[in-house]
Amino acid sequence: AAFCAALALAVAKVYSPAERDASRALAHSSLERAKRPQGQREGNVIDWEWSPAGRADLYEEPGVKEVKWIFNDGLSPTLLPAGHFANREGVLRRLINYIPLELRNPKSMAIIGSGSGIEVLLARLAGAERIVAVELNAAIIRLVRRWEEFSGPVYDQAGVELHVAEGRRFLTGRGERYDLIQMAFVLTGTQAA
Repeated sequence: AAFCAALALAVAKVYSPAERDASRALAHSSLERAKRPQGQREGNVIDWEWSPAGRADLYEEPGVKEVKWIFNDGLSPTLLPAGHFANREGVLRRLINYIPLELRNPKSMAIIGSGSGIEVLLARLAGAERIVAVELNAAIIRLVRRWEEFSGPVYDQAGVELHVAEGRRFLTGRGERYDLIQMAFVLTGTQAA
């Protein structure tokens, strides 16, 4: 497993920009079909990254300007909302992920499997002062930062600590207490746990 992870990282770093663009054109057709919402015939992977933890794809649908999605190995989509759109705060507050924040009103929280950072944005909206975000796949973090012009700063805000690590192991090793620990839609089949 370690060899495969090292090989994937080495291959990702060796590609030239032209090779990278060519490989985008060869997207996995089954992966593409799986990511399209039912009835949607268009939509594209517009950017991608690799890390030893897997591939991260940034996906957009034609005509949808308010949000993009990041998929981890073709699974577990995580929302990447635009930094500014009409009624953004109201829309974010209606997401199911906001319910625990509304109920607990945490000042400190840990987010396990932070992905594109949607829970970080929700925690800021709810007034959390200290947010510890833990994401295993560094490729997702690189995509979020590369698309900061679209989404605004997600992880690079005052009061936000970002850690690239396996979440459960991270929490066990730290021994800290938080007002809320959120772990939404995390892939838990990792061997690193």
